[in-house]
Amino acid sequence: RDSGVWASKSAGKGAWERHPDGDEYVHILDGVGTLEIVSDDDARPQSITVRAGMLAIVPRGAWHRFDYPEGLTMITLTPGQSEFVRADVDDPRAITPER
Repeated sequence: RDSGVWASKSAGKGAWERHPDGDEYVHILDGVGTLEIVSDDDARPQSITVRAGMLAIVPRGAWHRFDYPEGLTMITLTPGQSEFVRADVDDPRAITPER
């Protein structure tokens, strides 16, 4: 009831985002890209290759973004509110997020 189901097909690099209300489920339908994720306050950002057929679970509160220069089609189940850092930075924790 307080979540969103999103379908997208795009190319480029997304904004950093996090979801403080719960885990986000991502199903990659087509294409190949990189999921960049920061899973806790002390960790360095990690890069994970995602491709068609994969399901990724982004933990509650983890900063993440997608880099998909050749294009990616995905469906996400996103809980509650989202916070964003739209600046193209390597680590979003140094920037004040927007809602």
